[in-house]
Amino acid sequence: MNDSFLGKVLTLFLLAIIGGIVFQAYPNRFTSTSLFAIALLAFLIGVFQFIQLNTTIDKEKIQIEIQPFSLYKKSFYWKDVQDANVIKYAPIREYGGWGYRVARKGIAINPSGNIGLLLSFATQRSILVGTRKEAELKNVINQVKNK
Repeated sequence: MNDSFLGKVLTLFLLAIIGGIVFQAYPNRFTSTSLFAIALLAFLIGVFQFIQLNTTIDKEKIQIEIQPFSLYKKSFYWKDVQDANVIKYAPIREYGGWGYRVARKGIAINPSGNIGLLLSFATQRSILVGTRKEAELKNVINQVKNK
């Protein structure tokens, strides 16, 4: 079990404790509708805590997958990629924020941060895939470009 997973579980546990304290303090103020809304919000927070973007790069392709549940899975083959660069960018100004974004510049898939792999294709489209591992990504891209 890694620290990230433990942190997410502890966050959910803390939210449950806070919810229990609030419910105990004000038991007559909660209706079935408000309890449903609170439960739905807690569920969504829990789901978003465990969503992550996984990028796999090998000599044949770049594969991105949004997990859990394989919400989005796409492969981009190197033979179709015209150029690939690790860049620093302004997520809000250039793509309208984080997440899955479609903008004039192309598609961006970035859960957080401002570093990404910009893939340019001969069809004039581009895709930006976010990363938290800039140095590792630069090394892999250099290895692929030099082969």
